[in-house]
Amino acid sequence: TAKAASLVGAEKCFIFIKDRKEHKLYTFIKDSEGNKVRATKPIDRGITGSILSESSGYNVSNVGHHQRWSRELDELPNYATTCYLAWPIWDFAACKSIGVVEFRNKANGSLAFNYEDSQFARIIALQLGHAVIHYKQLELIAGHTETINQAYEKNFEQGETIDVPSNIENQESGAIMLSQPSLFLTRRTSITAGDRAWDYDVFLKSDEELLMHAIDIFDERGLFSRFSIPMTTFVNFVNAIKSGYDSNAPYHNSYHAFDVMHVCYLLMTKCRADE
Repeated sequence: TAKAASLVGAEKCFIFIKDRKEHKLYTFIKDSEGNKVRATKPIDRGITGSILSESSGYNVSNVGHHQRWSRELDELPNYATTCYLAWPIWDFAACKSIGVVEFRNKANGSLAFNYEDSQFARIIALQLGHAVIHYKQLELIAGHTETINQAYEKNFEQGETIDVPSNIENQESGAIMLSQPSLFLTRRTSITAGDRAWDYDVFLKSDEELLMHAIDIFDERGLFSRFSIPMTTFVNFVNAIKSGYDSNAPYHNSYHAFDVMHVCYLLMTKCRADE
């Protein structure tokens, strides 16, 4: 959570997971003595519970004056939340939300989270959804009932891994290959048809739109899950490639690179060049 907060530039980040048995949202926080304790919120009240049923993020400044905000349920002890950013965490295989990742107050003193912050929060929420699906699949395959509980309780901290031994082997490679459900079919309603067309114009897109387009392509092809690519690694990789091009080059520049990626994607999906 500290890593996620730093990426968005927030003071605090919390990951709330839906407990279906208790019909509550829960997370882990530290008490006054520094011990980790389980904290819960109702699903049907407060700002966090309201975002659970949303299909997109929620970004608001001066949150205390908004109708969704409940000071009793949503405010932290000895803390004053001014700006608030949150995205629902979805299990796209089951078409249902399973939690919420929320960010509170800009660390630099700004009064609101910006568009870039919201996009990073979206990426983090997608990755958390991938993590939950992944560990659920491992649990089903290997029969380890504690796997998903460990993933929840660790809050998906950067660098933490959960080893799940298994005797199941792929006949050809000797490895378990998990098929990661694509977010593509679920998210297409928020992406224009022109972004999937032959006449897609990279010159009309912002850097953020081109980055999200690359993420969508890699996500649809299942590359993030198949090769266990962390989203932060992918974003840094794309930015490193972009910075390696000469921005003054009239043809072989970063726009050309994005255009080639887009055309290769269309050749594989529309022309079935990968079959």
